[in-house]
Amino acid sequence: MALKRIAERVYADTSGDNAGHYGAIVLSDEIVLVDSGLMHTKSLDVRKLLEQDHGLPINRMLLTHYHGDHIFGAQAFEPLTIISSPETKDICAENLKGRWRKETLLHDYSQVKNERPELWEALQDLKILVPSETFKNEITLGPKNDITMTHMGGHTAGSSIVVVEPEHVVFVGDLIFNRTLPYAGDPTLDPDKWIEALEEIVRRDFVEVIPGHGPLCEGSDVEDHLEFLRALRTSVKEALKDGVSEHEFIERGLDPDPSIDGRGDRLLSALTHWYSFYGK
Repeated sequence: MALKRIAERVYADTSGDNAGHYGAIVLSDEIVLVDSGLMHTKSLDVRKLLEQDHGLPINRMLLTHYHGDHIFGAQAFEPLTIISSPETKDICAENLKGRWRKETLLHDYSQVKNERPELWEALQDLKILVPSETFKNEITLGPKNDITMTHMGGHTAGSSIVVVEPEHVVFVGDLIFNRTLPYAGDPTLDPDKWIEALEEIVRRDFVEVIPGHGPLCEGSDVEDHLEFLRALRTSVKEALKDGVSEHEFIERGLDPDPSIDGRGDRLLSALTHWYSFYGK
């Protein structure tokens, strides 16, 4: 089972086997989830394990942001209340009208059905659960205010972090793609707020930082991610000033760290959005 104990009451799946990382916080009277992974067929095994080991109900899920690899697995835990920032809820509601319609999803993923048969199978009876409750700026949960969820913005307009005390552990969602090139092309992304969010995470010096992708953060991993984003911002601004196009940016190797794994189309996607953001 990919779910591992991170701290006294905190568990997480950081294997990447179910796409985006997700986890659970065990309180005295319930288990609170943080995100859900991509495939409900895999997330169902996590539900069974948690209920078997702790004998507590799973009633709530805290959603760090709206991307499908963090919310599509929620079906495995229903019925439950999903809590997010208002921005995340609004984007989810809009997606249900278009890009998350079943026929659209099946069409978009049909090209990988042979490469990723488990995902294709999960999509056949996917039921997308979206946030039903929201909070403004910050919310606390638990009998001793054990959990604090804070809206940060950045990676997406609604990106939030979840802090567990006294363990001083934080789930940061996709604010961190540890040791891999981040997806930085979301249409609602704000690079400046993303950098500010990471500066706050660094300042608070958490005992454990659970990223949205990549291995559990260690040592200077958070600072490294922050410095990459700062350097990318500087490079993009300089390229815009010099009239360098996105494709020329890539051809000239202006990427701050070409050694980071996960190139694919992510760099071009990031540049397209960042050029638009800073070119206004």
